[in-house]
Amino acid sequence: MKKIITMLLCAAALVSLCACGGAKESENVEPGTRMEDGTLVVALAGNPTTGYDWSCESDGSCLNGGDYEYVPDAVDEDVVGSGGVFVFRFTPAAAGTETLRFAYARSWEDEVLEEYELTVTVSGTEGAYTVEWTESGAAE
Repeated sequence: MKKIITMLLCAAALVSLCACGGAKESENVEPGTRMEDGTLVVALAGNPTTGYDWSCESDGSCLNGGDYEYVPDAVDEDVVGSGGVFVFRFTPAAAGTETLRFAYARSWEDEVLEEYELTVTVSGTEGAYTVEWTESGAAE
């Protein structure tokens, strides 16, 4: 009975890893922080097959967004367990300064493997915002 339960749990884990939270078709996305069409994009390398996920904490004072999509690296379809990029998108909502704190960790562990922090300054008015940021942390 234990073997059957173990096999079912492994199969469920494999199915959830293959789904990867709504991953797009494989394409290469470069890690880094940049502006794209008025949106602040933070792309962080990671591999959810290890159990690690990037999460973001912020106070939401001048940016909207913060959910991510996982984009797997473009690899041969028979490759299992390859990495990819967690892509977070933020749109300016008001002038001000906000700190974005990213953590790469497993949900069931207290230890954070990697951290990345941005201090974002939004200036201007609606429809004409300027976004600048400074980085701290060692995300690749």
